[in-house]
Amino acid sequence: ADERALDQAGSNLVRNALEAGGEQGSVLLFTGESEEGWGRIEVHDSGLGVDEESEERIFEPFFGTKEVGRGAGLGLTVARRVVVEGHRGRIGCQRSGSLGGACFFIELRPARGRAQRRERA
Repeated sequence: ADERALDQAGSNLVRNALEAGGEQGSVLLFTGESEEGWGRIEVHDSGLGVDEESEERIFEPFFGTKEVGRGAGLGLTVARRVVVEGHRGRIGCQRSGSLGGACFFIELRPARGRAQRRERA
C-alpha cells in the first residue's frame, strides 16, 4: 500500500471539511470497521452539506462547490483514484448525522494476514 498516497487522500478530505465548516465550524473524525469488516475512516463537517446533484459529480475532475478561484477541483478526484484504483477500496459521501454537513468516508479491505487471523479468532 502506498501510505503517502493514502495520507494525501485523507488530508484532502480533512482539508475540504475544514473549509466547508469555516472559522466557526466543526470537524469530526471517526475510525472503525464497516459491516463487511473493512477499515473505515469518516470525516464529518458542519458545513452546508452536499446537494444531490453535486453528490453525483463530486468526484469528477475539476468539479467543485467552492467559489471560483478557490481550489482546482481535483482533491476528491485524487482521493478517489488513490482509494478505488490504487487500493481497491471505496470512497463516498453522505449527510453527516453527527454535524449536519457532509460525511466523506474511505473504506479499505483488511490486509490478507489480518483477515485470516480474524477468521480464526
